[in-house]
This record gives sequence, C-alpha cells and structure tokens, in this order.
Amino acid sequence: PGRESVEVVVGDKAHQNNNSVVSTVAEHPTMNGVFGAGCYNSTLALYSTEISGVLMPFYGPNEGITQIKFSGDGNRLYCGSRRENEIYCFDTRYNGEVLRTFTREVETNQRIEFDIDPPTRYWLRGIPRVT
Repeated sequence: PGRESVEVVVGDKAHQNNNSVVSTVAEHPTMNGVFGAGCYNSTLALYSTEISGVLMPFYGPNEGITQIKFSGDGNRLYCGSRRENEIYCFDTRYNGEVLRTFTREVETNQRIEFDIDPPTRYWLRGIPRVT
C-alpha cells in the first residue's frame, strides 16, 4: 500500500523464457523502465515496463543464471550462472552479442557473486572453498 508498482510478464514462447523462475533482476542504469532478467532455465533478456515482451534476448549460458549486472554506462550486461566457470559479457547495443567471457571457479549450484567497480576497471569475484 502506498507504493507504485508495475507488473511485467517476463518471457514468451519465441524466446523460450516461459515456465521458469526468474532468479535475478538488474535495472538498466541509464534507460528508465528497462531491466534485465535471468532465469533458472538459462535464459536472459532485456524487458521494459512500457512495452510487453522481450526487448532483446541473450544466448550463451548453459546453466541457470544466478546473477546479472550492468556496466555503469549500460552498454554491457554481465551474467554468471550456476556450475559454469565463466562470466559472460554481452553487448546490449548490438543484438546481445557475447563480447568476451571471464574465468572463475564455480563447482556448485550456489550463487557465487561478482561485482565490478563503476568505471569497469576492476573485477571482484567470490571463490567458494570447501574445508
């Protein structure tokens, strides 16, 4: 009560985002109403609170997506997934192409988070250790 909200349907059959749990959401830093959503069925896409359906799908991860994060300018979208030793970097300006991947250690289904500093010069990543 007293808070404005918008309901957005995430997924459509054309991009296979249907019937999965949204596992992570990130707001675009420069475009109002635009956000990214990743699902446990390994799908990732951009959506809008103003337009229904997928704005741009991204392809690459093979496992359930556990975290996404935009670069400070919003031109890149980073994605980490369970049991996958790569963080994918997508270009949000050109059809969601994979620009590059970054290596990390992930051997479980746990959410192993990463972060980048605002000018996108340094990476921080968690590494799980079993003792």
